[in-house]
Parts: sequence; structure tokens; C-alpha cells
Amino acid sequence: MKTKNENIRGFHWLNRSRYKEQIAGKEIMFGYYDAVGGTSGEMAMRWEIINCEETPQLQIFNDGFSALFSMPDLLEKLSDLNDKNFTDEEFVEILLDFGFKDLTNYGEIKL
Repeated sequence: MKTKNENIRGFHWLNRSRYKEQIAGKEIMFGYYDAVGGTSGEMAMRWEIINCEETPQLQIFNDGFSALFSMPDLLEKLSDLNDKNFTDEEFVEILLDFGFKDLTNYGEIKL
């Protein structure tokens, strides 16, 4: 498997993608991706309704821990937003500011 150093920082804005009808809520997958779509570590920011407000939640599986650890700039920014309910649009702006590439497939599904 390639290391994160051989991949680019990117994200997939799933609830804005061509598959948006299949996504239950707001969700952005982000991490390190290679040219053919593989990943050396990714995680998701999802929004859950808590006390009638959309609240961001970071979800990560154990194969993404090192990828998260290698993003101290993003973690510092998220710590500045502690206990704030930022939107998916605001999170995408943060990712873009930190050099993440938008890898979202916005095209229409052709049947």
C-alpha cells in the first residue's frame, strides 16, 4: 500500500455528488488518495441532528488513524471550532484552505 506521502489530500462531498440521492445526510469523506481512487487513509465528517441542530461528527476507522495524525494543521483548526456547529459548506472551505483537492464526482448518473 502506498504511504500518505505518495498521495494527495482530497475530499469527496458525498451529499453534493452524483450519488446524493443515496446519501442519508450530509457527509464529506476526506483523507489521502492516489490517482486511481485508492486511499491510504480516510475519514468522514457527518452531520447529525442533536437538540434540533445539525452537529458535525468526525468518524474514523482504525486504518485512518495515521492519516489523521498527519494532519496537525486541520486538527488545530477543528480545535478552534470546538463546540461550534459549522456547516458542510464551511468545512469544505476549511479543507480547500488547507490544500485538499475536491475529488467529488458532480456528474449526472447515466443509466
